[in-house]
Amino acid sequence: MTFGLTPSAAPGKVLGNNDLILDAWGRQKVIHDYSLFHGLWTFDVPNRVWEEAAINASGVRTPLSATGTNVTSEGGMLVVGSGTTANQGNCVYSKRHPRYQPNRGHLYSTAIMCPNPDADGIRRWGCFDGNNGVYFELEGTGSAHTLYACRKSNGTVKTRQAITLGSIDVSKGHVYDAQWQWRGVGNYKWAIDLSLVYSDDVLGTLTELSVQDPALPVCFESVTHTTTEIELKSGCVDVTTEGGKLEGRLNGSISTGETLLQADDTGRAMLGVYLPRTLTYGGGTANNTRDMVISKLTSWTRDEAAVQLWRGRDNVATNLAGLTWTDLPDSVNQYLVGGETSSLDTAFQSDRANMELLVNEWHDLEEKNVVVIPSEEAAPFYATPGDIILVVVKSIAGDDDNASTLYFSEEV
Repeated sequence: MTFGLTPSAAPGKVLGNNDLILDAWGRQKVIHDYSLFHGLWTFDVPNRVWEEAAINASGVRTPLSATGTNVTSEGGMLVVGSGTTANQGNCVYSKRHPRYQPNRGHLYSTAIMCPNPDADGIRRWGCFDGNNGVYFELEGTGSAHTLYACRKSNGTVKTRQAITLGSIDVSKGHVYDAQWQWRGVGNYKWAIDLSLVYSDDVLGTLTELSVQDPALPVCFESVTHTTTEIELKSGCVDVTTEGGKLEGRLNGSISTGETLLQADDTGRAMLGVYLPRTLTYGGGTANNTRDMVISKLTSWTRDEAAVQLWRGRDNVATNLAGLTWTDLPDSVNQYLVGGETSSLDTAFQSDRANMELLVNEWHDLEEKNVVVIPSEEAAPFYATPGDIILVVVKSIAGDDDNASTLYFSEEV
């Protein structure tokens, strides 16, 4: 079975090759692409968007506090270097997890150069994490190289098909695309320079999902098998839903509750939201891929006060990450209520120097301060797995009563 545009489709003809290209009334369906995520590296590799990780000999990733060690911007390109330790490497992945939208196509697109492709090691690019993914894989042996189309589900590589390259020189810049139907069981296609190079026709053959989790980060990875560094270079990347739109999300909120909490002029953590990187699922460990959008913050204090939002990653805000967090209702993410003398605030004071102040809004005594995050569609305020978001209140006069509420939505 095939899907998508076909090279033989002529202008003026109905595009498509299945019985569902018309709606129930016989009208031709029109598909408009909607970009869920894209990346450029013109001047840097922004830490707000990307996370760098080191990869050890067992393939375990250790997130770093910032990009720039082995993942850099050079000449406007992303450059992912493996380092020079045998059987180890580095990767960079999006903090966002662009989620497949049901009954839509999903398209990953990038431009890649792989200098010295015969170098002994592995380079990967696509939408993938340690458990699931759809990606390209270039393996060098020291004297030759092979490019593979790969699909991974629940920690197991299900497809690793060698691609016939012909005259394609992977050391030079080419555009690479991966397109899939998913729906849990649909087909997959890999293309180079807009020409199909492999189709994984799994429809009607499976007894499990083809990819267990379709909310996949964008990832670029380089691992050397020797002490010679290998590099992966990219010009840009995009993940698009074919016929979809801005992702649907479910609203939620947390508050300090009916009892007023104490804030003071130090600035106390009143509320916290934590998106853990992993969760227990099916008797094992799965990666958390449910991103969150922070939409509004309200706060009331008996005296003049500043209401603030702080953000830290769990690999640097280690005291906060080590707390026992409470599960949000009907969610895989977590929260805590704080206030002066609370465990949340104690951990915040210890980790404060490693966190970033994002919002600082002052309000008058006994007035409710409402902070609405602007640009919902153009620039939503995403919190992603690994993030700890805190509501902090700083009262001018010292100990003062406070009540705060944080509003958010989750991709489910």
